[in-house]
Amino acid sequence: MGVNCLIFSGNTECPFRLISAGPYRIATQLRENGFTVQVVDICKLKTFTKLHETILDKFVDKDTLWIGFSVNFLNHIFDYKYFDSQTQVDFYKKNNPNFDIELKKFIEYAKTLNYKIQFILGGAKLFSLDYLNFYQFRGYTDEQIVDFTKNLAKNILPSNKIIYNREYKNFHCSKINYLKNDVLNCRTLAAEISRGCIFKCKFCSFPLNGKTKGDWIKNYDILKEEFIYNYENFGITNYTFTDDTYNDSCEKIQDLYEKVYSKLPFKISFSVYMRLDLIYRFPHTAEILKESGATAIIFGIETINRNAAKLIGKGLDPYKQIEFLQKLKLNEFKNVVLGSGWILGLPSDTKQSLINFSKWVVSNDNPLNDNIFSHFGVMPPEITQFKLYRSEFDLTWKNYDMEFELKNDGHFAWKYKNEDLNSDWCYSLSRKLHSVKEKKDTHGAFYYNGLINLGFSHDEIITNTKRFFRTLKVEKIIENLDNAYFEKLLSL
Repeated sequence: MGVNCLIFSGNTECPFRLISAGPYRIATQLRENGFTVQVVDICKLKTFTKLHETILDKFVDKDTLWIGFSVNFLNHIFDYKYFDSQTQVDFYKKNNPNFDIELKKFIEYAKTLNYKIQFILGGAKLFSLDYLNFYQFRGYTDEQIVDFTKNLAKNILPSNKIIYNREYKNFHCSKINYLKNDVLNCRTLAAEISRGCIFKCKFCSFPLNGKTKGDWIKNYDILKEEFIYNYENFGITNYTFTDDTYNDSCEKIQDLYEKVYSKLPFKISFSVYMRLDLIYRFPHTAEILKESGATAIIFGIETINRNAAKLIGKGLDPYKQIEFLQKLKLNEFKNVVLGSGWILGLPSDTKQSLINFSKWVVSNDNPLNDNIFSHFGVMPPEITQFKLYRSEFDLTWKNYDMEFELKNDGHFAWKYKNEDLNSDWCYSLSRKLHSVKEKKDTHGAFYYNGLINLGFSHDEIITNTKRFFRTLKVEKIIENLDNAYFEKLLSL
């Protein structure tokens, strides 16, 4: 028996199995409005295969209104790759004439089952699929997706192919209701704690930046209901929290502990983003976070260059943060996986400052378990068409003595006019640092929960390096889980 809405999702940015909140939030919203929905994880399947035909045969019929792709964490849709700019798309098309053949096979087969079916994309990434008649939902579209689906049920085709998000005023009382037919073959789930961030870091391009403290937080009673429901129905106690800055206020984390976690008949654990400088400012919160169940924390320290830190909106001296982190690692966060993102090539960086950083980050003076390196990702709207949200750097890049060069593969590379520093050099350095650190670092942040889903314990994750898991050949474990997942899915 088919469903009204079929959502394909997945996370190709994490090499292990991981549930994302978005598809299930949308599924919940649609189900509450009377529509039947099936979510299917296809992140490991690049080409259109017999398995996809079988999935479509099972879930698509005359009552199916649309098939959608949740694209926030997908870097390909049936081998159709995501690119930042039209120049990259054009280059790829020129060198790969059949680049979209797998996606076209999928569309053609689905239309043999229901010729009226529509295709949609949802999320922050903008794939170049206008020519294939896709509708694109951009950003948080909890309500718009329901309106769209109701119109299709009335045989009304919206004229606008792009649907932008609008403020979802009922977020605080919204839910993510996972169902048995979601085939949750995992040990962790995603939960939305809040949306948006009270800060406006210049490199950040997430929606709802600069929100008021206390806004966009989920109702505590609803969160408690979700945790109890997931425990009773799926045995889940471990979570990936969707929250741009979990510790943005002392009141929030105190209330979450006192009104939610401490009231549960079991103890939860979670991975989440936090600001280290806020724990420095309010050191008593470290104990609250530990007691709440934080087991993997990713900070956004970003740089140890004091001038760069001030420029991006992180005013606390990075060296004070590191010194404080060393104390935390010996005490409250002794058994917590701690990581941070690092941006290479920020304004005020030089080759020498980044060389100095490299020496520090690979040394024993660095207390972090996990380090994630990326080159400065400034993307001006003049040259990058497929980025939904823009950072302040994207919009004001000309103020930083930068220029862009079109490379042979179609991507644009930045460089500083008066400084011997460019994106290619920073990208190369980031790859070298990842290679060096994987011999010592453990998997943190949301990779941590990916490993939990593969059956590894906290102690196994925190005591083994990234290199260990790479040489362990976890691909076989993932393959077995995938086979079990699709077997259960097709037996519904």
